[in-house]
This record gives sequence, C-alpha cells and structure tokens, in this order.
Amino acid sequence: MLSDNTKMEQNPDSENKESKFGSDRRKVLKALAGIPVLGFLGVQVLRKTNYDKTHNLQKQILKELKLDDLVMSVKSHTHSPAKNTLRIGMVGFGIRGYQLASSLGYMDSKAYEKRIADGSYESQLKHGNLNVAVTGICDVFDLHAEKGLEIANQDIFTHGEMAKKHPVKRYRHYHDMLADKNIDAVIIATPDHHHAQMTIDAAKAGKHIYCEKA
Repeated sequence: MLSDNTKMEQNPDSENKESKFGSDRRKVLKALAGIPVLGFLGVQVLRKTNYDKTHNLQKQILKELKLDDLVMSVKSHTHSPAKNTLRIGMVGFGIRGYQLASSLGYMDSKAYEKRIADGSYESQLKHGNLNVAVTGICDVFDLHAEKGLEIANQDIFTHGEMAKKHPVKRYRHYHDMLADKNIDAVIIATPDHHHAQMTIDAAKAGKHIYCEKA
C-alpha cells in the first residue's frame, strides 16, 4: 500500500499528462476547424499565382520586344491605353500561340466566360490595357490560322474596337509578314526547330522579336 506522501509525489505527473493531453486535443480541434479556411485560402493563392504568371508573361513579352518603354503605367480603375498601339504579328498559332495571345488580352468567348467565372478576368484588367493589336497571323495550318484570325478580333479591353482600327491579316509565309511595314513586332510561336532562322530573319527585317527558344 502506497503512503500518502507517495501519492502526493505522483499526482503532479498525472496532472501534467492530463494537461498535455488536453492541450494536444485542443490543437487538433483547432487544426480541423481551420481546414475549410485553408481550402479557401488555397483557392485564392491559386488565383493569385495564375494572375502572377499572366502578369509576368505580359511584362516578359514586352521586355523581349523592347517595347515596354512605350507602355505607360496606368491606374487600375481607368484602364487607360498607352499612347502608341503596338502592332504585333504572330508566327505560329498553335497551343503556345493561343496562350501568348491570351496573355496580351486576346481570347475566344469560351475562355472569356471562364475568366469572368473564376475572377481572373478582373485581375487581368487591373494590370491595364496594353494597347496591343494583333494585326498579323501566319500559320501553315488553315485551322490554326483561322483560329488566330478569330481571336485577333476578340480583345478583352475594347471588345473588338481595337480590331476595327487595326484589322488583322493572314500571311501565307512569315517572310511576307516581315516585309510588311504595318507590323511593328513579331511573336514567334512555331515549333522550336524553326525559331533560330525566323529570329535571324526578323532581326534583319528590323522587327522587335519575342521568342522563347531559339
């Protein structure tokens, strides 16, 4: 039989264990309660990440084209365009061409509606109107070229007004596009093995160039 003194010595340990168990239990409950919040924050982080990718891609394209100095900063509530319209020809309009056009504010109605639904449309608008006109499409595949012509008439900033002022034209060969004085810059979005020669030819033609691999 344990003495009263022995019991007195063991009670503090027991109380500490119970206290620790209670503390751990509260931590678990708090963590479980926070899961819905984490889910919500996760969605917001994903949207912010997608916006940052588009935002950074826009800046990268303009920097590579050496046209970023032509785009003046704008306040988010005005969406005022830059003073000079940048007339861009796209060489190749497959998946990557479509993505690059979208980052500049040109997309089909399905993508437009999706961006409205997920809120990323507002994020892109906050960056401001880059005042870029897609005025040239060159692709050897008719379906790709037709898609490019369609999207070039659907900018999210002016809802087609830009295309009325700067109509888009299809070019059968990229050399024809490079020879056109109405094209200020080109985005090369063809398969990688074409990039080097096209970039060289565009530079010789005096065009600004955006090309991700050469």
